[in-house]
Amino acid sequence: MKSRSANLQKFSIVFILCLISFSSVIKASVKLEAPIKKVTVYTDRAMITRSIQLDLPAGDHTIAIENLPYGANDASFRGSIKGSGAILLGLNRRVVNLFEIPQADMAQLDREIYQLEKYDKQRIMDRKEVFERQKKLIIAISVKAAGDMTRQVDQGGMDVAQWRDAFDFVGTAMMGVNDSISASERGLIEIGRKLSKLKNDRRSMGGQMALQNKVVELDVRLFKAGRISVELNYIMTGAGWKPLYDARLNEESEKVDFTCYGEITQQTGENWDGVDLVLSTSQPAQGTGPGQLRNWVLSLLEPVIGVDQFLEMEGDAISKLNDNLYVRGGRTGEAKYDVDGVLYSSKEELIRMVNSAYSTSFAVTRKMTIPSGNEAVRAPLGNYELDRQLDNICRPQNRQSVYR
Repeated sequence: MKSRSANLQKFSIVFILCLISFSSVIKASVKLEAPIKKVTVYTDRAMITRSIQLDLPAGDHTIAIENLPYGANDASFRGSIKGSGAILLGLNRRVVNLFEIPQADMAQLDREIYQLEKYDKQRIMDRKEVFERQKKLIIAISVKAAGDMTRQVDQGGMDVAQWRDAFDFVGTAMMGVNDSISASERGLIEIGRKLSKLKNDRRSMGGQMALQNKVVELDVRLFKAGRISVELNYIMTGAGWKPLYDARLNEESEKVDFTCYGEITQQTGENWDGVDLVLSTSQPAQGTGPGQLRNWVLSLLEPVIGVDQFLEMEGDAISKLNDNLYVRGGRTGEAKYDVDGVLYSSKEELIRMVNSAYSTSFAVTRKMTIPSGNEAVRAPLGNYELDRQLDNICRPQNRQSVYR
């Protein structure tokens, strides 16, 4: 009996240890939506950064980030975990088919479009038609009144006070009806903008991309309980930016106010609300392969000349130079130094510039909101004061009279 009791006790201990070890390998799943915190816009695409902080116990966890756009590039998903005693074990992605949510959203858009077209827009158009008829009536009354005034003047029995009241009435009525017509036109323009946005949203939801989205699952291991920061990056096409410049001559300070902007457009299907915005001049490739190797042909180095010598050369001599000729020193270095000096002499810190060997990035210092659609948003990149140099240019024109 003692032997059997001891065996049962050992079996119970082993069974409990097995349960403990089995429970320790069970993964806890966490489903969430990480908001967009940062966007890096390139010339033809954008990198989206979503991040969120979580308090998790020790153990293995699967963090599922849901409702990601279907158009996100699969090869671009990158995840990272920051926290004491936390490591990232792996990343998986999958496509989720949607049914009720997009249909409900499309039905809501259809109702809003119908309301604007059949009721709001038509009501304003009816009111505008009434105001235009009132304007025609007032014009007809004023024309008839002018004829009656002419006849009374000819007959010598004109009542000045009566005609003054009549003219005041016509003027007041005409101004009121004109204001009403202008207000109606502004209302129609505003409704047209709303309809355009709603119809664009409706078209974007009508395709396959609106009926599917993606979920990224991050396998995480925490050696101790604590707070971790989860970050997910991915590339989206349908976004880009271009530089814009505005130069104005300030006659009082005898300087040129030079303002730089970055005009951003994006049709990714996601709204960027209050994000940290970075504009980059680089053009990242989607692939991660080594690329094609090119032949490297060695040849003799051509002589190196200075810029001052180069500028003094005649046209025939310049045309004979080899394509591999190097020009260095002199005015080139001075010009580059001047440009750098201008770039960093901004009157207020609108951006933080990060230069690398191949690109330049402009980090906008304030939060930006850029909705998905056809409208472009301008981000200020810098405001500078430049020295001016005015030149008078006289050009002849093909005219009968020429003045100098």
